[in-house]
Amino acid sequence: WNLCRKQFYKFNMQELFYSRIGEGRPVVFLHGFLEDHTIWSDYAQQLSNNYQVITYDLPGFGKSPLPSEEAFTISDIAAQINQSLLKAG
Repeated sequence: WNLCRKQFYKFNMQELFYSRIGEGRPVVFLHGFLEDHTIWSDYAQQLSNNYQVITYDLPGFGKSPLPSEEAFTISDIAAQINQSLLKAG
């Protein structure tokens, strides 16, 4: 994780934490319930030799805060992740 870039993506006033490591075609990992992006650390490290690996903390897990103002759906989370990927290019 030495060259890992960790940052937040803000969408509709909500922050979503993600990390990026490696270069090349992107591979995106999403964690399950009660986990965070670190569940993928070993895979990300190995795959980063050939791919750009992006791991997210979903809302309310890890470093991503739980939205406090509004209810949200799985579709909302998918749209937020999609927007962050489009912005990253």
